[in-house]
This record gives sequence, structure tokens and C-alpha cells, in this order.
Amino acid sequence: MLQESPGSMLLRKSRFGKIKRKDLTVLGLLGCGGFGAVELVEHTSTGNTYALKALSKGFIVKSGMQTSVMSERDVQLACESPFIIKVYETFNSPDHLFFLLECALGGELYATYNKKGLTGKEGHAQFYVAGVVAAFDHLHSCSASQNYTPLRYKHFEVEYVTDLGPLWAGG
Repeated sequence: MLQESPGSMLLRKSRFGKIKRKDLTVLGLLGCGGFGAVELVEHTSTGNTYALKALSKGFIVKSGMQTSVMSERDVQLACESPFIIKVYETFNSPDHLFFLLECALGGELYATYNKKGLTGKEGHAQFYVAGVVAAFDHLHSCSASQNYTPLRYKHFEVEYVTDLGPLWAGG
């Protein structure tokens, strides 16, 4: 089953617990993926907005991804960088795991690049590559990041810097 490592539990207890799931209001759907959905939510007392990523426990277990999902969570909890989406809280329900994340509404880099006609623009390429390299450099420096697979070309998307699951899945 899905178990929390002692190290991540201590880190989470010292850093989290300020936002309760019952205090979040769903504003809309941001997207759907292989493991579940991501909703835009608002904290009722502060008005702050977040992305709430719901992962289906049944799908995680059925596809044998328990270790990958727990590694993703542990690394995101351990890593603090302006180049990696922050995890503010994690929640658990009988059917789902939830990650309360910093909201990044820019979308996937590939889609943004195409929509804005940035292909061939060297300055933009340098900017985005520098951000991705900084994120991976920080991931390599985190002690919890020992479990993720080597860097591959297809990991150079904003989605993979915010969604670390494919790195542990060998994707």
C-alpha cells in the first residue's frame, strides 16, 4: 500500500499543516492526466489560489506506481527552489492522494512555445533552458532525489518540472 517515509513525515509535520482540505473551494478544472485531475482551488480565509492535484490510489496500485508516486512527493517536499513548483500540503482520502501545489497557469512549455510562435527565438530558448537546467541542478542537489532516472530530452517540458512522476517512472 502507499506508506509515508519517516523522513518526509517529519519534514511535512514541521513545514505543513496550515491549510486544511475542508478550507479549499474548487474554482475550476485545470487539467486531467493519467493518474487523476488537477483543480484550481481557493483557500477560503486567505483568498490564495492553488492547484490541487488528485491522484487515484486505485490507478496507482493497479499500475504498480506506488514507489514512484511516493518518491515524487518526497522530492517535492524536500526541494525548495524558485524553479520547481512548491508543495504546500498533502492530503489523503480513501480513494485519492492530493498534492496542494503552487499554481502555475502558464501551461506546458511546448504548447506555449507553439501558441506564441517562439520557435527559433534564441533568447526565449536560452531563458527556458536555463530555468529547466536550474530546476534539474537543484533536484540533483536534494538528498531525496537519488531515485529519479537520468535526464532525457523529453523531460524538458514545464510539465515535467512541475510533475515529477515521469522521472521516477522512467518516462
